[in-house]
Amino acid sequence: DLNGVNSDRTLFILRGTVGSPGTTTITGIAGGTDGRLIVLKADALNFNMFIVNESANSLPENRLQFNQNPNQTENVNGYGSFTFVYVDSEQRWVLINREIL
Repeated sequence: DLNGVNSDRTLFILRGTVGSPGTTTITGIAGGTDGRLIVLKADALNFNMFIVNESANSLPENRLQFNQNPNQTENVNGYGSFTFVYVDSEQRWVLINREIL
């Protein structure tokens, strides 16, 4: 809910299930506005966060873009993050940084 209760937030921390390995896959993010910057941070040991490039599982305007290879994935395991900016001319969330800690 980027335009509702989270309209003032840029950092989203994902921890998965406490005490056990977890995985989440993100194919898109609704509510992008031009120039909006968000950080998705994995913050738990043995927690895998995958992002999917240009996934057909999300509406075009909600999709993540980080290269020219559709449906390729990138991930961080444990403590890491992805930073995206929404680009209106592309109508996509464009990956600008991937950090593995």
